[in-house]
Amino acid sequence: RSPIHYHIIGDGKDKEKIKDEIKNLGLEKFVTMHGFVNDARKYMEAFDIFLLTSITEAFGMVLTEALYAKLPVIATKVGGVPEIIIDGATGLLAKSKDVDDIYEKLVEILSNKMQAKVMGVKGYEKVIEEFTFENTVKETEKVYQSLFK
Repeated sequence: RSPIHYHIIGDGKDKEKIKDEIKNLGLEKFVTMHGFVNDARKYMEAFDIFLLTSITEAFGMVLTEALYAKLPVIATKVGGVPEIIIDGATGLLAKSKDVDDIYEKLVEILSNKMQAKVMGVKGYEKVIEEFTFENTVKETEKVYQSLFK
């Protein structure tokens, strides 16, 4: 019996390949693929950890949802992810495409529940302070204004 049950939310071009790999490895009991979900936030309340292993990621709005749910986050250090996740404070950043590094971060979170809880709280505080609707609109306006100068 595995201590971890992994939930994959969302669709992508590799969905069928991932399904086949799960089956080939005999992991059907440990991995659930939900596909696209309108309100993924409702699932997050049941999770202990949020893992985002993107190869590319513009901003990663889903990370703000995970932090709002007070989840400790492990995410790959790509695109705008480091703007959201402060390594060691609001979550852990791993190298993209580096399974060993992602695994080490997962072991670190699982072996230190107090650190995980503190990261979840700090992440929540960051989201409610920095990622308000007003701030998001203001920052988006800055980006568009810089594009059209």
